[in-house]
Amino acid sequence: MHCYHVVLLGMMVFSGCAAPGHPTVDAPAASPAAGIAASPAGDGMLDGLKRHDYALFSKDFSAELRDGIPAPAFEKLCADLRNNHDAVKSWRLLDTLERGGVYRTEIWKVAVERTTADSAVVIDRLFIVTVAPQNDGTAVIGFRFDTLF
Repeated sequence: MHCYHVVLLGMMVFSGCAAPGHPTVDAPAASPAAGIAASPAGDGMLDGLKRHDYALFSKDFSAELRDGIPAPAFEKLCADLRNNHDAVKSWRLLDTLERGGVYRTEIWKVAVERTTADSAVVIDRLFIVTVAPQNDGTAVIGFRFDTLF
C-alpha cells in the first residue's frame, strides 16, 4: 500500500466520515462546562464575510489562525467574491458534531448568489468550522468551504 493510501485511510477513519443519515460511533457530547461553548462560531464568520468585515469574520479565531489569515488575505477573498459576482446571502446551521468534548465541528449551509449579465442564481455551499478550547474560552482553529466560489 502506498503512503498516500495510508494517509487517506487514516483521514477517513479519524475524521469520522459517514454519509448523512448513517449512524456513527461517537464520544458523548460535552456540556458547555467541559470547555466547548454552545454558541456557533460560524455565524459571526459568515456575517463578517457577508459584510466584508474582517474584525467580525476573525473575532473567534485562534491566534494561529489570525496570523495565518491576516486582513489582506481576507480582503483578497472578498475581492474574489466580488470579481466572481458572488454574494453570501443567507446561511443556516445544519449540524454540530462534538468529539469527546475537545473539538466541535459546525456544518453550515450557505446560499451564495451568483449574478451574471442575464440572471442571478443561488448556489448552496457547505461551510465547515472547527472550534476547540483555548485559554479561558474557545476559538476557531480551522474552516473551509466545500468548493471554491
